[in-house]
Amino acid sequence: MSRRRTPGRPYRVDFPEFHVDCAASECEARALMTECGKAWSVRQAEAHARRSGLDEGEGWTHHRGRWYCPAHRP
Repeated sequence: MSRRRTPGRPYRVDFPEFHVDCAASECEARALMTECGKAWSVRQAEAHARRSGLDEGEGWTHHRGRWYCPAHRP
């Protein structure tokens, strides 16, 4: 589980709560990927987000292994 913030990749803040930053280099958008207890790993968090959408952040898309906010869809 990653604690480092890499744009477009999930990271945890308070275990097990996962967040994601937009992969676009000039963007500072951030969203809650899964709330506490819904996922125990990055893989589970991404699977939950693809299946149900992000818990907080409408319109985010997953493209080539990275997440993008609605303003920077690839």
